[in-house]
Amino acid sequence: MGQAVTKCHPMNFEANYNELRKFSLLRSLMNQGIDVTDIYDPNEFDDDEGENKKKEFVKMTTDDILLKIRQKLMSTTLDYTTKAGRDSVKAGGAELQKFVEDRKNGGSYGLSYSSNFYTTITGGMKPRHFNMMSAGTGTGKSRQSISNICHTFAVEYYDNKLKKFVPNPHGTQNAVLYIGTEMELVDEVEPIMLAYIADVPQDHIMDYDYAEGEYERVLYAIDVLDRSQIYLEYVPDYDISTLEQTIEKYVLQKNVRHVYFDYIHITTDLIAEFQGEAKAKMQLREDQVLANVGTKLKELTRKYDISLDTWTQVSGDWKNENNRDQTIIRGSKALADKADIAGLMMRPTVAELRKIDPILKNRFGGQKPNVYYAIYKNRGGKYVNVKVWLYVDYSTMRVSDLFCTDYDNKLIDKAFLPETFVSVNEDGVVNYSRHKEDVPVVVTGISANGTSNGDTTKLVKPTKYEAIYSDETGGDDPAEKAIKEAMESGEVTSVVSKKLQTRLDLEKENEANMYSTKVTREDFDNDGWPVDKFSEIEEEE
Repeated sequence: MGQAVTKCHPMNFEANYNELRKFSLLRSLMNQGIDVTDIYDPNEFDDDEGENKKKEFVKMTTDDILLKIRQKLMSTTLDYTTKAGRDSVKAGGAELQKFVEDRKNGGSYGLSYSSNFYTTITGGMKPRHFNMMSAGTGTGKSRQSISNICHTFAVEYYDNKLKKFVPNPHGTQNAVLYIGTEMELVDEVEPIMLAYIADVPQDHIMDYDYAEGEYERVLYAIDVLDRSQIYLEYVPDYDISTLEQTIEKYVLQKNVRHVYFDYIHITTDLIAEFQGEAKAKMQLREDQVLANVGTKLKELTRKYDISLDTWTQVSGDWKNENNRDQTIIRGSKALADKADIAGLMMRPTVAELRKIDPILKNRFGGQKPNVYYAIYKNRGGKYVNVKVWLYVDYSTMRVSDLFCTDYDNKLIDKAFLPETFVSVNEDGVVNYSRHKEDVPVVVTGISANGTSNGDTTKLVKPTKYEAIYSDETGGDDPAEKAIKEAMESGEVTSVVSKKLQTRLDLEKENEANMYSTKVTREDFDNDGWPVDKFSEIEEEE
């Protein structure tokens, strides 16, 4: 009774009140299913530990308890939240060390684009990168996306020089999703893919009018697509929720890490979605809606750790060659603000072709560019306000790099802006080189007529030998025998002798299915002159 009287003294009121509030708070938390035993556990059997907890609890206020609960919930919330764009690290540490080490020898690259110059500029297809190109109607926006997809993700493609299908070294163990908004998948998208993979003009496929051997190549290309991790979705009247659901499905079910979205434009569903989210239900302008699309797409790259490439239309002022930046994007210049890489795909004007005529003289085998990329934004990259001049065979969507210039159409030396050749090994590690001959030699059991002999396809690492051979040495020359053995073993990067290669092919032409290693480099030196001198085979160090 005495103790009760003492505790009830007015001077103890505040302390008693606070203690009562603490226990009431704990009871409320427990009723909501929240575990509070780490704060106060009346059933603690360890006397020492239990006593220490009681002492800590006495010192705590209700605010202290709530803070401790919030800290616990915060840890779980950050691990499992679906809120896009969240990211946090402790500055320094192993991840930063890896970042620095990955930049050895010039940089760290993702998967390659069909243009090796564009791969250099962008760093390739990288997770969390949002790349946006703009082009006019009829310039082949969708077709260009399909070209990039086939270049990188088709497991094989037909090599017109070797006259056979060869394995694709660019990253075929990776998966890609193409989201189309206009073109029918089977009737329009896939024929373009067949044309690229088989190197058969699309009109031959559409008209069923094949040259010799083309039909067999197309049939084999269908099998190539079947074995490739290329997924297609048709979403004509899209909104952001639909896009996210589609992407999430393929990320979770198919391990997709690269997405091509064709293309950003206004839809009724899109307007309705953003209108419903707008504060005070205010009327949104078209440019505001498109700006929101750019924001959301960038968020999706971070949320799902993907690369995302997309397109926009250009305005009616695109023909003015002085405007080669975001000022001619239809609807919203703010779209470019959210992109990591932004540029334009243009058809060169007569005036532009006239300006680059000195560059074209006696070069590129008479090939003239019919397309160029004008890159006006490159977040974190050193190449900006540059043009990549290309020749695109629109019948097959095969892309040939020609050269690069600045916005004044002055040639940029390859020493400053080189081509980047990418390959991916069996472990998924991306390797890159400034020299095409350093990309792994392709060896396959596919004959010139497109049939398979059932042998296992493989990549042979380029290294041991580079053979430079004169045809005047005779068939018994030791060097010739060594070259032949190196070719058959897959240990040669190039053989600079067309006559020798032809002779080796003739030896195999009577076989039902030709299986031979082919060269990866032309029979010309760096200056374009034929190599016709004798040199011994030298093993690389």
